[in-house]
Amino acid sequence: MWPLELLANFRVQLLEAALLATALAIILKARVALVVCALAALANGAVVAPSFGGSQPAPPKGAPTLTLGHLNAQNGDIDVAGLRRYLTATRPAVFVILDPSVATANALQSDAAGYQVQAVHRPGAEFALAIALARVPFHGVRHPLDPAFPNSSLEGVVDLGTTPIAVLFLHTESPFTPGRSAHRNRALAAAARWSRSIRLPHVVEGDLNATPWSAVFDTLLRNGRLHNSLVGFGIQASWPAGFAPGRIPIDHALLSAGLTTVERGTGPSFGSEHRSLHITIARISAPTSSGAASDR
Repeated sequence: MWPLELLANFRVQLLEAALLATALAIILKARVALVVCALAALANGAVVAPSFGGSQPAPPKGAPTLTLGHLNAQNGDIDVAGLRRYLTATRPAVFVILDPSVATANALQSDAAGYQVQAVHRPGAEFALAIALARVPFHGVRHPLDPAFPNSSLEGVVDLGTTPIAVLFLHTESPFTPGRSAHRNRALAAAARWSRSIRLPHVVEGDLNATPWSAVFDTLLRNGRLHNSLVGFGIQASWPAGFAPGRIPIDHALLSAGLTTVERGTGPSFGSEHRSLHITIARISAPTSSGAASDR
């Protein structure tokens, strides 16, 4: 199963290759090859097209918005000075760094461009596995209680206008072996359980190591009762940051019912192999409950 998923993850690249091969078949007047390549282009194009052709529901005029962002630092040192400049220029309400290095964590603890720093440690860990930078109140920040969540995960609650919004950030394992794929799948299943348990409007965001075209991603949306913020915004591929032709969208932000995407984009990588992701959301309906963040 996992080799097929790895192949499916490169739908855009397969589409580009099929279109190039189709053009070459036309030039060479190779009829059989033309039919095969055209069918391959149509098959991959049909999968990729919804990201361009769909749309997000429009929020009410004047509705408050909330901007969230994240970066998977992959345990490497990042350009902290560049990150500070980015935060000052774009002013997200909350920006989360997943898997920061010790040097990055220390640098942000001393100067985070006016943002409050909340480091999340899993029991037994000697250093921060995720860091939340917030310029607004960000409550209940902690590692999720479900042990199936990866080390670099955090949850909390932030206000969208007068509505509390629960957020979950996580970095799953890359599925390059069957074992790593199984770990990734368990983490995504935990994210779906978290989503079903939350009574507030909520967002699941991070490096999910799955593209929108993979079966496991579809399962997360369905079981978590979530919808993809990417619809209508194109591909917005995030990895690898330094090789655009091979880049795929594996950093995501998924929304619960009642929330919509107002703006979405990838930003600088700050030296990571991932581009950062930011999303601006708004409410399109009243929340179903104003109680605690979850049923736990």
